[in-house]
Amino acid sequence: MISSGFFARSWLLALLTLDCAKLGGTQNFDALQEPDVPFPPARPTLQNLAAICHYGQSRPRYPPSFFPRSGVSFFRRCGKAINRLESWYSMCCSGEVAQQNSQILCCAQQAVSRVCVCVFILYEYIAHWNYLF
Repeated sequence: MISSGFFARSWLLALLTLDCAKLGGTQNFDALQEPDVPFPPARPTLQNLAAICHYGQSRPRYPPSFFPRSGVSFFRRCGKAINRLESWYSMCCSGEVAQQNSQILCCAQQAVSRVCVCVFILYEYIAHWNYLF
């Protein structure tokens, strides 16, 4: 006969395994199994410029390993656009391109315009073009 202690240990082991599995990955999927990629990002303003520049390293990046192997190509393209935008932000905030807040803001706004509009639309166009042929 199986003791109640066996079941308690089994449940404890199962819960610890699930918690450790959560710690190992950074993937955050909703009920539809879609990755959480906030796109499009908020536009840079003078009010959020300090957060963009000072907390850039703490915002998530989206390497290929973040996404499942199939079924999320739209989110993968969003992640690529966010990654590119973050690299532009770091360049804008580094002081090499601009020194004053107004110049840094202009640089960051151009980054959003170029990356999130132009690059993302290009990614989508290529993806749909490849799908058709």
